[in-house]
Amino acid sequence: MSAKIVKAAAFVLCGALTLSTGSAMAQDAKSLDELLKFVKQGQSSEAKENRAREAKFSKDKANQASALKRAEAERAQQERLSAQLEQAFEENELLIAAKQKQLQEKLGTLTELFGHLTSASGDLASNLEVSMASAQYPGREQFLKDLISKMSGSDTLPSIEEIERVWFELLREIRETGVVTKFSAEVSSPAGERAEREVVRIGAFNMVDINGNYLSFDNGSLSELPRQPSGPYTGWAAELASASGGMHSFGIDPTGPTGGSFLAAIIDTPNLEERWHQVVMWAMRLPLLVYLPSCSQFTDWLY
Repeated sequence: MSAKIVKAAAFVLCGALTLSTGSAMAQDAKSLDELLKFVKQGQSSEAKENRAREAKFSKDKANQASALKRAEAERAQQERLSAQLEQAFEENELLIAAKQKQLQEKLGTLTELFGHLTSASGDLASNLEVSMASAQYPGREQFLKDLISKMSGSDTLPSIEEIERVWFELLREIRETGVVTKFSAEVSSPAGERAEREVVRIGAFNMVDINGNYLSFDNGSLSELPRQPSGPYTGWAAELASASGGMHSFGIDPTGPTGGSFLAAIIDTPNLEERWHQVVMWAMRLPLLVYLPSCSQFTDWLY
């Protein structure tokens, strides 16, 4: 019963729509012939639109099928290429392993030689970084570091020129530790100002400027010591800096190649005036120590 009611309602709705459309056409049409003509034109236009939609759908379907075939063909080609590359990779892995084994066999005792060369280059690079001679010949340690990286990180062998340069740098450092030479270098003052100065290097022990001021060498830079040693040392240094030859007195720091701790200790040693001030200060504090021996607050202040 309900199904019949639904069908009847649908039929009435369609009839109403038809009547409304027909009434709209009837209002535009002046006769039945014109109305018939309008109906035919509408049917023809709808048929044309339907055919266009069907053609477009068929064309899209054909294009999709063609795109799918192309994608499948591309995938198959890439899969074949991937298989070829995997096979080539495995073959190259085996070839590399065989070549490495062949290289080790041909090197023989040279492997031990290159190990000693790497070790010697590392020790020399560490010494050159703190060597006074590096102020005159900068950048020597970088070559050694690059050579170590080259020999440690790959199978590349050092050239004859590189091996000879290690030998040359070692001999040059040995020679420079025993000569007194003068050259120009950039020096920082205690105030932080940098300027070009004439400096004199005494082997690997000390370096002074033309005025006799002792210099320190740290991280590749020269700087004037904020406090100079007392006594005749700076005068001797000035005489040596202005001399062109001969024998001259000079205060050498034997710990210069290892950081100059002896010179630092001499500089930190109080002079006569400073010792006098220390004695006076202790003399002023002595009564407090006598009369207030149990007052921890004053005792802490004294020390």
